[in-house]
Parts: sequence; C-alpha cells; structure tokens
Amino acid sequence: MLYKEVFDFGDIATLEVTREVEGFQPRFDNCLALTAYDDQRTLVLTLAGQLLVVKTSLAACLREFSQYYQIHGYEMDVYYALVHCQTQGLIAGHYRLVPSQGASNPHVVYYNAHFIDSKSYSKERQRVLLTLNNGHDSFQLCIDACYSSFVRILAAAELVSKYQLQNIEAEMRRLGMRKEPVAIQGSQDVFQCQRDADQFHTHLQSMMIVGIITAAFENSYGQKPDAIFNRSLASILNYSKFIKKDKKW
Repeated sequence: MLYKEVFDFGDIATLEVTREVEGFQPRFDNCLALTAYDDQRTLVLTLAGQLLVVKTSLAACLREFSQYYQIHGYEMDVYYALVHCQTQGLIAGHYRLVPSQGASNPHVVYYNAHFIDSKSYSKERQRVLLTLNNGHDSFQLCIDACYSSFVRILAAAELVSKYQLQNIEAEMRRLGMRKEPVAIQGSQDVFQCQRDADQFHTHLQSMMIVGIITAAFENSYGQKPDAIFNRSLASILNYSKFIKKDKKW
C-alpha cells in the first residue's frame, strides 16, 4: 500500500512539525491522532496529515475533547467495567478515541479508531503500525506500544461502542421510535431480545446513578458508603426487580 506519509509517534523528535498553534481543539472529525509533545503541549496529526503542536497539555486536550462531546467519566466507567478493561478511551457510538496503552505511559498515543484501515506489528521497527485513511489519503502511524495490549484495548473500545449503540437502540424502542427488537448478544428469540435489552438499559442506567452518588458520597464524607446506604440506594432504584442476578454482560 502507498502511504501519503509515515509518522513515527514513537520518536517525535524526528518529525517535522507544520506549525505551532493556539486554540486548536482536536475532535473526532478533524484529527487522526494526538500525543504529548511535552508537559505543556500536544502533538496532533490532523485529518489532512499535518502535524500541529498545540499549546495545550495532552490532559487538557482530552478534557476539552470529552466536554465538547459530553462524554462523561461515570458513563465510561460503567461501560468499561462491562468489558473488564481499565484503560479507557473516549467513546461516542461509532466514534472512538482510543489510547495505545495506559494513560500514565509517556508514550501513549490517542488515535481515532474509526479511521483505521489496518493494523500490524513491525519487529524490525519495534512499533505498532496503523494505517489511517481519511477517505482520500492513507497515512501510516508508528506507535511505541506492546501489540497484544494494543489489540486488547482496541477490542475493548469496539465492544464499548457496540454496547452504547445497543443501549440507544433499546431506549429508542422503549420510546416507540424503533419497532424492531434490539439484538443483545446471547438472546435466543425475539421476546428474550426485548427482555434482555430492557434489562441491559436498566442495568446501565442504575450503575451510572450509583457511580455518581457513590462519588458524591466519598467526596463529601471521605469514605465509601456503608452496606445500609447501598441497600437503601438499591431499594430506591428498584434495581433488583429488573436485573436477574445471574445475568452477565
């Protein structure tokens, strides 16, 4: 495959930056990847293949990114708990900004997975190789990361995306905006599909509420809620009525 350009984000000192800017906000639709340039600046590979150094830290860029798309931490916590992955991306349905490894790793690269055309690992370069296509041109992005971990984190993000979309479809059916049953993995028939979809939506909604209230409790009182508080919360949410104890997602 012919690439318009190759970018090694594992060695950013070798990259030729197009320019340094202020006020550029990375989004799902205007960039391919971003990583820390230093403690105060972020290196961004734009959708057109330009390299920008943004005068904002990576942490601030990600915070602004999540605020722009209203991707809340409590929501990601619940979805990522379902897929048993601690390394979280910023997921909004089909759009997925995914980290190459843990956020504390200085080599972490956040890439928009919806632009991935292919992925592989180069033993010669000791890099994960991503082919990113913007609809017109293909670029190769080289990332310094463990390939098995990289694949696991990407797979988790894709599953979170799937669960998000299933949850939205279930809510649309509940509100009469969709007639077809929602296909929840493991459902055997149409009726079970709908029961599982309703339970799945209730489970997610309840866990998000529990997460918000638990965080507020800990911030206010400096300790985790006790068993009595948790039972009272479960009773108010009427959680056990809707969710089977043996149900696994």
